Amino acid sequence: MSDTPGMIPPANDLPPDAEQDQTLPEFEETEEEVLEKRGAPPSFSSTIWPLIIGTALAFGATKLFDIFTSPHLHLQWMAQIVFPYVLLALKPEFRLYGDYTSQLPQYILWAQFPLEGLFTVFNLRRRMSVGAAIGLLVVIHLVGTFMLFMLSQH
Repeated sequence: MSDTPGMIPPANDLPPDAEQDQTLPEFEETEEEVLEKRGAPPSFSSTIWPLIIGTALAFGATKLFDIFTSPHLHLQWMAQIVFPYVLLALKPEFRLYGDYTSQLPQYILWAQFPLEGLFTVFNLRRRMSVGAAIGLLVVIHLVGTFMLFMLSQH
């Protein structure tokens, strides 16, 4: 115990000199050791494949959209799942009329797959698994499909 009144006694009744000996050791890990434990970030060449596939799909997106929306094939439900935001831009409820907005569905059609590829590349670079990255794309499409469904209900 301390002889000075009002003073807090040291922990475990150790003398004040013994407390100084119990300091924690300094953090001596280098940045390289920390990166070695966490694992190196994936290389750019190992995560670029979604963007390449998305760009390739963009060249065939208009043909694919025409196939899905043709009335005699009855694949409109596929168009609602694969191209929900293109169909949302075509909805008259949004009143997208004018010089620039009349072409918006076409721009969305061309940009959809490369943007999804870029989004997947970003997620893969953040060490997300391929399944989780693709799962996020599925969720994005399901949100658009749900919005289409809600707009079609009267």
